Amino acid sequence: MPDLVEKVLALGSEILSCKENCKNVVNNIEEGIVPRVLILDYYNIEPHNKPKKEFDTAKLGIFGINPGHNLLFENLYYRSIIEKFQGKDEFNRRVFEEIHKTWQNLFITQTQMEESKIAYFRNTKKFVTEISELLGLNTGDPIIWAEIVYCERDRSNHDRSLPQETVSKCIGKFMEKVLGLINGPIICLGREAYNVFVSLVKGNVIAKRRFLELEKMLENRKIIGIYHPSGRGIFYKYFDGKGDINNRKLKDKVKDRVKGILLSDDKFIEFVEFNGGENHS
Repeated sequence: MPDLVEKVLALGSEILSCKENCKNVVNNIEEGIVPRVLILDYYNIEPHNKPKKEFDTAKLGIFGINPGHNLLFENLYYRSIIEKFQGKDEFNRRVFEEIHKTWQNLFITQTQMEESKIAYFRNTKKFVTEISELLGLNTGDPIIWAEIVYCERDRSNHDRSLPQETVSKCIGKFMEKVLGLINGPIICLGREAYNVFVSLVKGNVIAKRRFLELEKMLENRKIIGIYHPSGRGIFYKYFDGKGDINNRKLKDKVKDRVKGILLSDDKFIEFVEFNGGENHS
């Protein structure tokens, strides 16, 4: 059986090669605007280190709604990788593998990204670290970062919402395979991502489609929604004090709310409000 690294590389190359022309999103490989953010991370270790054992699945899944817009240097970098492997065997696999290594290094070392982009990973990792004991995370345990829609929104379209048919199509193509990589709780970053999971868990129709297999896969999962980590003002209310997020602690009432979700025998899907929690199950 292939280990988790191989599974991620295979699925990532499949996502990268998607040829759908979905509404209000952009996929232009020639311009370096590619479907992205399927990342295999290992808790509390640097990317150049390897965990001491192999894994078949990750212990935590983290889902955003879709990638932010590419920065100029990202476009240029992705284009250089695409040109490097153009016409060679296993093109999509080799391109994704190279980009994936870059993602791992960038989002862990955070030395080449703008502050607004760093916040997405840095703030989420801080939240995860604060509840790591509740999640049962040990050093080297794998985490999957994923999206609900892997193509970025079309910045030329003034309607910032993702059409339901676009969400439905991407879920139908990839979500079951991504969830198959994860054997543990799910954290949704922002209400938009959380609301999609609410629809999946409750069997709601998304663009005239009901995802019965995903309902089954999610029926025993603990799913936690949190404020978007790049929304500094309200996300930061989860933490005591002021200033640098890395010097602050998660409020006890927030930690208690998360503990109640994770340790309960009941099925839970809940958005954690900064004032302590509001049950949506």
